[in-house]
Amino acid sequence: MFKKLTPMIALFVSLLLSYAMTAKSWAQTATLFANGFFLPTGVTVDSSGNLFVVSDKVFNVAVSKFAPNGALLWEIPIGGITIGFQGKIATNPVTGQLFFLAPNGQILLINPVNGATVPLVNLQNIPIDTSSIFDIASGKVGNFGGNLGLSSFFNYGDIAVLQRQNITALFVTGTSQAQAFPFIMRLRFQNNSLVQAKFIAGSSASTAGSSNFASGIAVNNQGTVFATLPIPTRNFILGNFNAPVAFNADFDLTPNTSDDPDIVLNGIDLSTKGMTSDAAGNFYVAGSSVGSTIGGIAAGSGGLYVFSPTLDGVVSTIPVGGLPGTSDVAVNPAGGVYVATQDSVILLR
Repeated sequence: MFKKLTPMIALFVSLLLSYAMTAKSWAQTATLFANGFFLPTGVTVDSSGNLFVVSDKVFNVAVSKFAPNGALLWEIPIGGITIGFQGKIATNPVTGQLFFLAPNGQILLINPVNGATVPLVNLQNIPIDTSSIFDIASGKVGNFGGNLGLSSFFNYGDIAVLQRQNITALFVTGTSQAQAFPFIMRLRFQNNSLVQAKFIAGSSASTAGSSNFASGIAVNNQGTVFATLPIPTRNFILGNFNAPVAFNADFDLTPNTSDDPDIVLNGIDLSTKGMTSDAAGNFYVAGSSVGSTIGGIAAGSGGLYVFSPTLDGVVSTIPVGGLPGTSDVAVNPAGGVYVATQDSVILLR
C-alpha cells in the first residue's frame, strides 16, 4: 500500500527535503470562532456543522457544543479535579456518536444532542493483546519484551473512529510506563460489545526519560490510519525523531502484508498533537516540523499541514502565525477548518 523506507534512509531523505517538499499555502480567511478557553485540547464536528470543544476548567474538563454560527448550545463537565486530564474527542461519521478519550484511558460516549455521557471502556481495566506488535523502528513484530503490559501506568493521547457496517474501530495513541514506548492500539466493537483490544504498532526507538509523547491519529474514509512514531537517526547527538506512519485499518486481520505499517511522506520529521480527515480523505495535522521545511513552514515552526489521502505529498500548509500552540483540528461539512490554539478556536475558510 505504501512505499517502505528504512529509518536510516528516511533520515537521509528528510534532510534532503528541507527545500524540496513544497506545497501551496492556502489563501484563507481566519476568524475567531470562540475564545475564553483554558487549554482547549480537542475539537470535532458533526454532520450538521456543530463544533465540540474539550477544554480545561481547572476543577473539571468541559465539553462544549457550538452551533455553526458560534452560539454556545450546551456545556457539560467531565470528572473532578483534572490536572493533565484534558483529553481528546472524535465523532463517529456514520452514527454521530462522540467519543471522549482521557489521558488515563477512560473512554466515554457522549450524546451529541444533549451531552449525556456513558462510560464505554476503561483501558486500564481490560485485557489487551500484546503478543504481536509491529515495531516501526526495526520493521519486526514482537511483544516489546513485555514492556507494554502495565497499562495502568500508560498515558493516552488521541483517538480516531472508523465505522464499517456493525463494526466500530477506535484507534488510540499512547505511551507506555515512563513514556518509554509510544504505541498505537485498536479497539473493535461489534454491536456495542468489545471484541478486540490490541496494540498493533509501536516503536522501540525510544527510552524512558526521553521526550516521547502520544501523537495525534486519524483514519480517513478510505480506511487509511495515519499517525507518527519515533525512528532512530543512528546518531546519539541527533537522537530520535517522529516520522509519519500509515497502515490499513484492517492491518493484521488478513494475510495481506501490504497493510503493514510503513513510514510515509519520505520520512519527514513531524511532531503531531491532533489530526483529522475530510470527506475527500485528506489528512489535516496540527503539529510542527523539527528538521525539515514542509510546504513553506520552516523547521522548528508549527502550523497546520494538509496531506493527500495516499500520503504521498503535501496538499497545503498554514504557518502557525496567529495559531500559536495548535493542539487539534476539525473540518466541517462546508470545508471550514477549526484549529484549537492556546485559548481559542480559529475558523479558517
